[in-house]
Amino acid sequence: MYNTRAVWLAAAVLISVLSGCLSDDTESGASDPGASESEDPLAKEQEAMGEALLTPYQSPSGQFEVSFPATWTAEETFDGGAVMLANKREAIERYQAGTAPEEADLVVNVGFLPATLFEQRELKRFEVTDDLAPDDYLRAVLPIFETVDAATLGEVELVTLSDGTDAGAVSIEASDREGRILTLAAGPRVRAIISMTTAPGQGHLYEEVVEAIAATSTFNGDGEALYGRLLTG
Repeated sequence: MYNTRAVWLAAAVLISVLSGCLSDDTESGASDPGASESEDPLAKEQEAMGEALLTPYQSPSGQFEVSFPATWTAEETFDGGAVMLANKREAIERYQAGTAPEEADLVVNVGFLPATLFEQRELKRFEVTDDLAPDDYLRAVLPIFETVDAATLGEVELVTLSDGTDAGAVSIEASDREGRILTLAAGPRVRAIISMTTAPGQGHLYEEVVEAIAATSTFNGDGEALYGRLLTG
């Protein structure tokens, strides 16, 4: 018997993580790009980030943990499986409303996917296997999304994070936003998918802190149990 829910699961979890940086929304909430050109709207935010990720976040279920700057906010979007981080509450509200990010908005989604999910019959054709290198894993996952044609994807590459962890990475550009996706091993037979969404031209300013967040993304639970929670919603 086909587990037809598996396709929905992969799409639901991953789209919740990636949709903001893959979409190309015509509704814009962005500020006037010509305003305050002499000021750096990111200066205060960059200073607030500091040199360390001061706030550890642990899922209420204890399944995963991730660290982020102390001034940010966190909202778990899937119990034990995904969390949304942002440098301001308003950035989350704009992201969830589907409007374009304003200057200095940054939203980071962190989600976790078990290898078991991609072993289901409907998803085997994507050849997402647990032995893939991080960059190859990302290449295999991206075609699942019909929304990718709404944005321009760069070349998938293998990068090394500050703690020495290898990750797959790809940059994404749309008319009203840009982003980056990272994927890496987060635990036995579990991968982390991290996406960044910000205003056009600002992604490079946040790459360092997003990579630092990615390096702290750890899944402490059981991958089979995570798959079970995905099945039951």
